[in-house]
Amino acid sequence: MLSIKQYELLRNRDFLRIWTATLVSATGRWCRIIAATMLIYSITESALAVSILWIIGIASSVLFAPLVGIVIDKTDRRRLMIISDFLRAILMLFLIEFSAHLLVVYVVFVILSILGLLFDGAYQCVFPAIVGKENLVTGNSLQSLCGNVATVLGPVLAGAVVSLWGTEAAFFINALTYLFSAMCVYHITAVSPPRDQERNARALYWSEIKYVAGYMAKNRTVKTLLIMETISMFGFGALTALMIVFAKDALNADVLGFGSLYSAESMGSIIGALALAFVAKGNIKHKGALVSLAYTVLSLTTIAFAFSRSVVVAIVVLVLEGIFVAFQYIAVQTLLQEVIPDEYRGRVLMGFAALVNVVTLASMGLAGIAGDIFGIRSVFLLAGALCFISACIGWLRLRELSTDVSWR
Repeated sequence: MLSIKQYELLRNRDFLRIWTATLVSATGRWCRIIAATMLIYSITESALAVSILWIIGIASSVLFAPLVGIVIDKTDRRRLMIISDFLRAILMLFLIEFSAHLLVVYVVFVILSILGLLFDGAYQCVFPAIVGKENLVTGNSLQSLCGNVATVLGPVLAGAVVSLWGTEAAFFINALTYLFSAMCVYHITAVSPPRDQERNARALYWSEIKYVAGYMAKNRTVKTLLIMETISMFGFGALTALMIVFAKDALNADVLGFGSLYSAESMGSIIGALALAFVAKGNIKHKGALVSLAYTVLSLTTIAFAFSRSVVVAIVVLVLEGIFVAFQYIAVQTLLQEVIPDEYRGRVLMGFAALVNVVTLASMGLAGIAGDIFGIRSVFLLAGALCFISACIGWLRLRELSTDVSWR
């Protein structure tokens, strides 16, 4: 059940178009990922080959995020989203033809990851212009709802399609979702043009990275959120990597149980996004306090998950965790959109994401080693402790927010 503010925002044709586009394409993306995972495992019967598929997506975002940010701030963002959708649709059709070749699948996924960065970064930049500053909380709650609904629907759709018609059919459906998304974005009118074209045309890649780093170091809010995100993700990356091992070894979960665990947090996030929209009534006065509260609860739920002894208890904990994941996501996205100026929002958001992804990769890489040495429950307890440190930093540093957006 949506709130009145959410219904009002959905009457905004531009927002409805882009929201529908992201919902459909994100569902198709999950359909593709699950289908590709099934395909690679059927070809190789190797867990390593499957994990590489996930790692290259994160690694690509780390390597190319700074360059993508420059392109976003230099290019017409609506046109960039349309081009990204069309190219991704073509790549999916190409993948259908060459899906039996493992190397081709990996290369295509790298390119898809870069194009996804272009679309998502451009979308985050035009989002405030589409919804209006007064509706950022409502818009971000709907965006969180969109992402989590897609996470629930995509894998289910993939399983049904692959079992009935094969992986090629899942890839074809994903291509159609990108074409649908491009059509929706084409009809959007309220998109702010890039305002830093001349400067970016002269700028070099490394000087832009230095520029973004300088901005994040100077702005108190962005710097604090980045520190909190990187500390917490160093733990949560390990949690993600070890989830299936924990489910099998510690909880004795079967396939259905693991699938339920996988969906539980997304279901909680859907509840959280809807609940926050009702409670906040379109605005959050103390966003810094909400971020800090979310991290505090996330630390407790992570510790509780580490001590779980049954699938049912673990699912309940993950649903609760998902609620506060939604709170954290909505508050952080709103703060970043309010603080970062439009003319270099793309560069800063991409730089922010790249640094967080570096930590996530490191965490995933160390997760297996730490799990073997200390035990999986100990790794999860460490993740909860790191999240609590992030919460403490938030309570100390986000009480008075820096909203200065004029720094250069």
